[in-house]
Amino acid sequence: YVSVGFYLIYRISRRYFSVFSSILAILGIWLAANPIYYTIIEPSMSQGAQLFTTALFMYIWLPFRFRTYKDWFFIGITVGLMALIHWQNLIFISVLIAEGFYFIIKSEKDKKWAVVQRYIKGGFIAICAALLIYTPQMLTWNAMFGFPIVNPRDLNQLDLLHPKLWQYLFSPGCSLLIWTPIMFLAVLWFIPLYKKDKKVAICLFITFLLQWYFYSCTAYKQGSYGARHFVSSSPIFVLTLAALIESRIKKHPHEYLWILSIFTILLIWNLLFIAQYTLKFIPHDGSISWDELIWGKFKMIKHLIRY
Repeated sequence: YVSVGFYLIYRISRRYFSVFSSILAILGIWLAANPIYYTIIEPSMSQGAQLFTTALFMYIWLPFRFRTYKDWFFIGITVGLMALIHWQNLIFISVLIAEGFYFIIKSEKDKKWAVVQRYIKGGFIAICAALLIYTPQMLTWNAMFGFPIVNPRDLNQLDLLHPKLWQYLFSPGCSLLIWTPIMFLAVLWFIPLYKKDKKVAICLFITFLLQWYFYSCTAYKQGSYGARHFVSSSPIFVLTLAALIESRIKKHPHEYLWILSIFTILLIWNLLFIAQYTLKFIPHDGSISWDELIWGKFKMIKHLIRY
């Protein structure tokens, strides 16, 4: 699932960026962030399947265009697959809503209602297609929990009024940016993607913000390597990272070595972190100190060499 998912992401990235930028961005997100952990160490978890379904959704969604009813049907199928694996991935449909508003705003005054009708019809077809895929899950949950839409356990973990926004990004325990520093480059640099394609960048940024808020409202998961919820957002991060790489190379053509060096350092950091986590040199309940986070890697190496 992960390999096919990243292949689809590569095809998406190549619509906008060079081979070098696309491949390096994919290797960076795959190997220097947490997808590699859920590819090799914990392949039984749903993150790999989530990555595949969100990549398939974005592959069908992009580029911006007025879609045929057939396009809407296949979008609905992918939405159903995303929800079947992890219902929270429905956040990704925000790109369709943002896209619809864009076309309505940009269309001529006498054609706005026609655009609205087109999106209403297309959305109806997509919903019907999604229900074809998602209905078995709804029947199962209704039989198990008496509630067909989502798993009530997930709802019990939500606290929408008290999001842990800062902790989710910067806490030493299972945070997005601290555990996988390459995400600093992917998350904080939407601007190069905005310069490449404003429409796509805005839609993806809205989706990222919604995911950040939503997952910040959930309880931290024990036994999680990094912010695993964001593995499904790998297509977004690959595009932002590829945009950053491409912009740097165009401005400074001789920076290939520097870029590769930075990515190598981030890769080594991630692999050492995975070793720490897998060999239980750090606790799995999120109670990690800054000392364990930074200097624990050197202590682990020293321990492994000694014994």
